[in-house]
Amino acid sequence: MIEFPTTCQNCGKTFPGKEGFCTRAGKYFCSQECLKAGDPDALQKEEHYKYTQVMADKIRKARRYRIGETR
Repeated sequence: MIEFPTTCQNCGKTFPGKEGFCTRAGKYFCSQECLKAGDPDALQKEEHYKYTQVMADKIRKARRYRIGETR
């Protein structure tokens, strides 16, 4: 989370940091639309990360169940 006023990498508008989006590459965007326009890969990477995390949790749960450590 960015706390200082920042300029958008896509439209150049200055905005308070808490309202914006920051990519892992360190680029700042003021809205989701600017994020899609300026760095289209960022959203896909984030979705991919969420998906793999969910799958890892499911696999972990299945292993625990097989072993008999149900929670």
